[in-house]
Amino acid sequence: MDATVTTATTGSSMIFIDIDTLKARLGVQKIDIVRNPNTGKLFGSTERGNLKVEQALTAAKTIKFMYESEDKFNEGCLVNTVPATPPVMVL
Repeated sequence: MDATVTTATTGSSMIFIDIDTLKARLGVQKIDIVRNPNTGKLFGSTERGNLKVEQALTAAKTIKFMYESEDKFNEGCLVNTVPATPPVMVL
């Protein structure tokens, strides 16, 4: 499921899609998260190419693909997301 999030501080919007949606859109069966032996940086590897990955990515949190707009889809990045914290009270 796609979700668009607008940050309060910058007003910029980012689109988040789940991994199954990303794989379907790319036409791939799997995404391997690997570490470059020369740079030590993480990246996503598929049979159709590579993806940027948040360097602190962990399987302990939800992982989604984040991108700014359809024309910048190829600049997107796999990131950890956290569920929105519900408000303590609403006034």
